[in-house]
Order: sequence, then C-alpha cells, then structure tokens
Amino acid sequence: MSSIVVQPPTQSQRGSILYPPLVVQTPEQSAIFLQVLVYDSHDNILSGDSVQGSMTRSPAMLPEELQQSQGGAGTSTATENYEFTIFNDIVIRKAGTYRLVVNRYSIDYTVGESIHIDQVVSRPVRVRKSGVALESPSIDEQKLLDSLREGHLMA
Repeated sequence: MSSIVVQPPTQSQRGSILYPPLVVQTPEQSAIFLQVLVYDSHDNILSGDSVQGSMTRSPAMLPEELQQSQGGAGTSTATENYEFTIFNDIVIRKAGTYRLVVNRYSIDYTVGESIHIDQVVSRPVRVRKSGVALESPSIDEQKLLDSLREGHLMA
C-alpha cells in the first residue's frame, strides 16, 4: 500500500515550489510509475498553466545501508523494503485550497495497459497570492529527506 511519508506544506505562495516536497513510499517493485493530480476545493483537476512540475515519476530504492537506518515510515523490515517517489518540483500558480492525489500504477505487458493499484491523498495545501512563512518538515520527515539526498534520490 502506498503512503505519504513527507506531506506538502499546509500553505504556499502562488508560483513557488512546494516545500517540503511530496514523498510517497511504496513496497519494493510494486509500481512502474506514480502520478500526481492536483484537485481544487470543488474536486476539479488543476491543469494547463495553473500547475507545473514533474507530475509522473517512477519510484527508486534507497541503498540498503540507508534503508536500514530509516526509522518510522521509512523502516525496512526483514520481509519488505520500500521505494520512494519524490515530487520536488510541483508549482501551483493559482490561489486556492488543493489536495495532491497520488495514483500508483503497474503495467500489464501482456495487453499493454496500465493497471491502477491504489491512491493516496495529501493534506490540504492552501496557496496564497501573498508571501507565506516557509514550513519546515517534521523531524522524521527531515531525516527521511536527508537520507534521500544522501542516497542521491533527490537534490
């Protein structure tokens, strides 16, 4: 099952990259790609010039030594390892309140179709016209972000 291990900020300035970035954890080799859709408060999908960034990405595995060092959401157990997908360049250009909906897919190569596996939804993000204070990730989220940087999965 997919889970959001780093939530986007609760508020952001219009036109700014969302920080902390959205990070989704999935079981190892359970997905080919993940896709983010941004929904407004009326359940309309934001598109066109209103949202930009890499909205579809493939998961990647942390090196084993970093997997083992993770606590909390990134914990590796004897039976399961995790992959992470980092959406670190999402920009919303329109003021409002939004949810980021992440869909996980695999591919059935016998018929050449994508198969929807599951979906997770972020907490609401309020995008404002004016400046907002920069949010910091929680301690656990920051530890995971540091490991993702150390494992070269994000800049």
